[in-house]
Amino acid sequence: MTDTPSERPDEPAAPESATPQEAPAPPKRAYARVAGSAPTPATAPGWGQAPAPAPGWAWAGGWFPQPGIIPLRPLLVGDILTASFGFLRRYWRVALVISGCVALVSQAGLTAAGYALGQDGSSFTVPLSSGDSTENLRQAVSVLSSAGSFLAVTAAIGLVCGAVASGLLTVVVRRAVLGRPASPGEAWREARPQLPKVFAVGVVTAVISGGIVALSVTPAMIASAAGSSTATVANLTTLVIPGLVVALWAYVSLSLAAPALMLERQSIREAFARSIRLVRGAWWRIFGITIAVGLLTLIISGFISLPFSMAGTLLSDATGAANPADTLATALTSGIAGFVASTLTVPVSAAASVLLYIDQRIRREALDIDLAAAAGVPNYGSPAAV
Repeated sequence: MTDTPSERPDEPAAPESATPQEAPAPPKRAYARVAGSAPTPATAPGWGQAPAPAPGWAWAGGWFPQPGIIPLRPLLVGDILTASFGFLRRYWRVALVISGCVALVSQAGLTAAGYALGQDGSSFTVPLSSGDSTENLRQAVSVLSSAGSFLAVTAAIGLVCGAVASGLLTVVVRRAVLGRPASPGEAWREARPQLPKVFAVGVVTAVISGGIVALSVTPAMIASAAGSSTATVANLTTLVIPGLVVALWAYVSLSLAAPALMLERQSIREAFARSIRLVRGAWWRIFGITIAVGLLTLIISGFISLPFSMAGTLLSDATGAANPADTLATALTSGIAGFVASTLTVPVSAAASVLLYIDQRIRREALDIDLAAAAGVPNYGSPAAV
């Protein structure tokens, strides 16, 4: 039996096979010729960094198979949002087991730290002195300084647990794109070698973004501590705005480093460089989708936390405590609310991050061809003149 030659628009069509028992080939992905050199067949890029698709050809629509949670084509904003929540709905068992275990450890640590350090919502409230703007500024700076220990503990717990959840869920999402389930044990075995690197990526990203914000706030804090005038402190406070802008730009530019590290098995430096290249030219799109997912998960978390917060307040009032926010009942109900909210929202956020990474690679490197091959879709990506 002889091999059937591949079809190309610049070559004559091959004669039909003489074997009548062969089933007809499925529809092929449509391509359209664009300005450029003659096309050269390109090797499927795979999950690792690989050459871009052959020059002279561009995706032009056509047949879009969907072996998993996304169609194999450049994704729209609605596709990413739908697939992120669809991932939780379709693979809820493994997703909730992973996120639930991580959230349990995370919320237990956060609740214990908050209760031990005496930090609650009122600790971050600035008591304003009417008519004295200088005193208000000094009190605001004092609140930021006193909350430093709690924020440091919170950041450490969040980074460790976030790295574990991100690494494990990335493996599950990758298989979900191909329509293949993964058990928590399989996800752990596959992700475990990369978890220290994922944690390091989270630390570096937090240090870069947080460091930029800290540098923009430091001059105002120093001036306030030195007893400078209100005008001086106010002028230095305006540096916070550009600092936040630069920190946000850096965070979004580095946001695809963790998926790149997990799926391409790269070093930490290569993962950051990879993220910057993938985000370049699509910053606003990735920022907008990230904000949309964040707002949706924040709204869901708020609805979940509301009844627990009301229950904690009622329990605290029943005990006759002077400050309900400082009672153990409030701390426990807040921890339970955080556990439930994190369990349901972390898989959605992780899925959105991985899908943004996959979408950028589909757009720039024709990753859909490799995904189709991995999913067993025959003849996908064969050039066909249209």
